[in-house]
Amino acid sequence: MKILLHSISFLLGAFCIYWVFRTTDFSALISSFERLSWGVFLVICPIVLSNLFLRAIRWRAMFERTSSLPVRPFFSAISIGYLANNILPARGGDLLRVYYLSVQQNIRKSQAFSTVLVERASDLFIACMLLGGASLLLDVPRWLQNGALIIGFFAACGLLALFVLTYFKFPIIVRLETCCLTLFPKVSSWVLFQVAGFAQGVRPMMKISSVLRFVLFTMLLWIAEFGVAYLMAESFNLSLSPAQVLLVMMFSVFASLIPALPGQLGAFELAVVTGLELLGRTGENVLGFAIGWHMIILLTTSTVGAFMVLLNNNIFVRRTDYN
Repeated sequence: MKILLHSISFLLGAFCIYWVFRTTDFSALISSFERLSWGVFLVICPIVLSNLFLRAIRWRAMFERTSSLPVRPFFSAISIGYLANNILPARGGDLLRVYYLSVQQNIRKSQAFSTVLVERASDLFIACMLLGGASLLLDVPRWLQNGALIIGFFAACGLLALFVLTYFKFPIIVRLETCCLTLFPKVSSWVLFQVAGFAQGVRPMMKISSVLRFVLFTMLLWIAEFGVAYLMAESFNLSLSPAQVLLVMMFSVFASLIPALPGQLGAFELAVVTGLELLGRTGENVLGFAIGWHMIILLTTSTVGAFMVLLNNNIFVRRTDYN
């Protein structure tokens, strides 16, 4: 099954790369980069770094006893996870950051994993809301609006299901737990232990204070990501309005749902180019913008992630005796 999934990811990624480059004038593409002011990278790189830091603070806010938890392990886990996502298929970095945090902070893996699920589902739901807001200001195709509604609906349903299963013990579930503990005591105890850890990760998000912190940091990191996209668009002379930049950003977010090559190579570029084509932007500057935007994100996050690996190189050989 793993080989099949990797094969599908490779084929989809290869197709995206072929499709986005099929009619490219490479000399014009290179010229678009030659006109680029490299000083913009000195501004963008710190913004990408601040985005990682905001994601670390937001992740920490999803745990109980937040004030007693240091930020550094969350920042290290986020950075190492991004590095792994850049070199591993199927977003394997999310699992790696769960492992890292569980070892560093003695947190159950199931608890850390549940926070990642809530984070991903929430980001997807918010992205759909932002796309809906952009569609009020732009002439967005109906199929795109409907697609955002469907994705947002399923993201909201996923969040609701997590909270319902965490807080409500239905009679049939209680009976099933009792039956399993009687028939398979060891296995059932391990499963219920993991379920309890999973619920522990979701439970803090039922508090108004936790939700408000999550929303605040989400707004700040979206502003940081908007700044990166806007500065890159200006560097390639695309003259996009804020609503248009937001629309293109949403295309890049939805590209992350496609199982493609590591780092979303090809899928990211195709999604951004498609979004700009809907806005009437074509040409090598458009592809140059997509590649430049993607590369600065990959290079910055990979560099920070590699630095964190060097600082914490003993964490991956350290053995633990908890689950």
